Amino acid sequence: MLLEWQMAKLDFLQMMMLHILMSILNTVIKRFKNDGLLDIALFKINAFNYDSEYKNYPTQKIKLNKLPFSVGTIEIVFRVNRVKHNNIFFDERFGAGQDLLIGSDENIFILDCIKQDLNVWFFPEYIVNHPYESTVKKLSKYHKKKVSVTGVFDARINGLIAPKAVLGTIKYTL
Repeated sequence: MLLEWQMAKLDFLQMMMLHILMSILNTVIKRFKNDGLLDIALFKINAFNYDSEYKNYPTQKIKLNKLPFSVGTIEIVFRVNRVKHNNIFFDERFGAGQDLLIGSDENIFILDCIKQDLNVWFFPEYIVNHPYESTVKKLSKYHKKKVSVTGVFDARINGLIAPKAVLGTIKYTL
């Protein structure tokens, strides 16, 4: 904890930022401390420049056995040791830096955790501020990058016989 004389050196903005950071950390720590079996926690994004929710979140805390919404990296907190023990990683073929397969690396990660019977929960609490606009939100529904990732994501999750992978991708890329 900061000493009193160190606190006096901080200006008002720094104090507010420190207070917000400590509040967020306390929210996350509380969840993991109160539930020793919790492996992965998903939280909400606060769209600070938008009047509505960043996305359509559940209103109650829920244990996940499927994804109720598309997940972003900044919403995920997890116990590293439990994820490593189950040999789960973010699939680097998806996500940031990829030409076509943007997005879905977080969704794949969470679904891989669920498949390994890790304890995954969503908590309707904010842990991050982010502008409403994002790279993916700027793309139209049928943009090549969004359509391409849909089929490949389905194949990655459901195997090569995934019908959505064949029908969905072919339909919109021709």
